[in-house]
Amino acid sequence: MLADEKDLDGYDSFLNRSPPPSLETSTSRQLQIGSERLMVVPPDETTAAYGSSTGIGERQLSTVGAQEKLEAIKSWGCSTYKVVRQALAEKMGKSARTVDSDVEKKIDSLRSLQHQYGQLLALSRTLVAQLRPVQQSQMKLADQFSTLADVEPHIRTDYLNNAQLLREFAANGEKLLAALKFFSSNINTLCNTTIEDTMLTVRHFEMARLEYDAYRNDLEELKQMTVRPLDFASKLLEAEQQYAKHQAKYEQLRSDVEIKMQLLAENKVKVMKKQLLLFQNTVTAYFCGNREALEMGLRQFSVTTVRTGYPTSVPQPQHQQQ
Repeated sequence: MLADEKDLDGYDSFLNRSPPPSLETSTSRQLQIGSERLMVVPPDETTAAYGSSTGIGERQLSTVGAQEKLEAIKSWGCSTYKVVRQALAEKMGKSARTVDSDVEKKIDSLRSLQHQYGQLLALSRTLVAQLRPVQQSQMKLADQFSTLADVEPHIRTDYLNNAQLLREFAANGEKLLAALKFFSSNINTLCNTTIEDTMLTVRHFEMARLEYDAYRNDLEELKQMTVRPLDFASKLLEAEQQYAKHQAKYEQLRSDVEIKMQLLAENKVKVMKKQLLLFQNTVTAYFCGNREALEMGLRQFSVTTVRTGYPTSVPQPQHQQQ
């Protein structure tokens, strides 16, 4: 189905793509053309090769290799021109584009979902960054209470009780931070690895759609020509072959996108159920002051904590002799 102009994500990435990477060869000297390297035989090697059958053969192979590379660059440049022309024509409303409403709706939903997970990741990292200074202040305050307990023996018990309380809070805070870091790490993997892998396939699909439309429009224009050149039959055959090739590529990538999005949806639900349960259990246990429940939540999800060197309890105060 065809529709009017619509912005295409991934168009800029096409303009920045490099020529085919299959044109790499190892030589004693290379010529850089864009991002492509062409082999050049050094003058001393060329001179030494004259009069030698081996040298002549090497020069002939070098010439053939350079010609093949130039043909590949020419083909790549022609394809790039067609796609850029098609993209500009769509943006100016001068060309129709192939539209798959169902797939594009799912792609838009996936983009929005990735953005929302990115926001969740940023906020969870902000929470970790804000809790860390609090936990460090609790430990420092506990140390200060212990110091004052030695300075003021008449209220030593009160100082030590507060120091013990703060050390327990700090120890629980370390466990909570470990849980939140584990949560953030898994959200990061989901957002920037798992979803991004699917989005990469989506970008390939969108580029294949653009290429398909470019060659489809070329074929239609060729068929509508009133004045036909002598080589019309060969041009028509080549255009039909290119059209069939890019149509097959487009349909294959559309199938790949649908499969990946289905697998992503299933995997996302499993991951998020686990992470949300971890978040709920550990945060609730922390603010309730339930150290046992907090430790149980960490063990349940195999979350490890870093030792801070601060004890979670202090010796019981001794009564001063009168």
